[in-house]
Amino acid sequence: MITQLISQKEAFLKYLQLMDVEMLDLILEDSITYFGASKKVFLEKLKYIFGQVSIEDSNSFKIIQNKRFKNKYSMHILAWSYTLQLIIEEEANKITRIYNNKVVKNQNDVDCLSEVELFFGDDEKADFIPTTEYILNLHHSEKAYEELINDKIQVLSSEDIARWVNKHAELYAKINSQFRYFGFNKFKDLYFGFLFDLQRLRYYPEVRKALESFNCDDHKELGYWLKENFNLAFCKVLGFEGIPFIIDDSNKRIGHCSYPNIFFKGDDFFALMKFNQIYHKHYDLYPKI
Repeated sequence: MITQLISQKEAFLKYLQLMDVEMLDLILEDSITYFGASKKVFLEKLKYIFGQVSIEDSNSFKIIQNKRFKNKYSMHILAWSYTLQLIIEEEANKITRIYNNKVVKNQNDVDCLSEVELFFGDDEKADFIPTTEYILNLHHSEKAYEELINDKIQVLSSEDIARWVNKHAELYAKINSQFRYFGFNKFKDLYFGFLFDLQRLRYYPEVRKALESFNCDDHKELGYWLKENFNLAFCKVLGFEGIPFIIDDSNKRIGHCSYPNIFFKGDDFFALMKFNQIYHKHYDLYPKI
């Protein structure tokens, strides 16, 4: 039986569809770039994407060739209704480059990138040469991140969070605008998330007052309460409920699903969680205010 030889591109597409990182490693060359990154970095990202797809549904991952441009392909993650684009250049049946034309112009563009997007920061690309300043900033950001995100359980009050935020404010201000360097993202995401929490926790006195005046037994009074606290619920503390928070009543703490070792404690955290749950439960059921 004669086995038909296939090109490197055909082999790549076959094992990409099968989500087989080991075979992709064998097929692809070390000497070219993939979305600007090295083969190692590219395959690490693919492995992460495949892992996320497998959690949902492996059958929802489809590779489709563009009907007009034969070197363009779409990676469809049907479970998420998300599409990744890739362009494959080749010469003499050998892949010379894999890329797309996605561009980020500012921090907002970076924030809008999906966690499975095939896009790499400048510091992840094969031709990146770090400056001394970059190396120092990366070192400090990693140390700051690891102060909290590690293998130890961290139970934090709002005062603990404020101390950490204030301690690293200068570092955050220094690197926050460097949106093309993804090596800083873990620290920046943690810092920004804590800033978000602190901005809402400052309304704790108003939340406590609202909870003290809550009465669901009187329908008319409930309507007044919902109207009076509308701005508090939708402008001041919106987002402080549900994911990413997990209430652990037995230990009187609140977990963070994005950081398994992080827990929050204090009346202010529980009050905001309780207020949001109560308000939105009754707001959704109550006639329009």
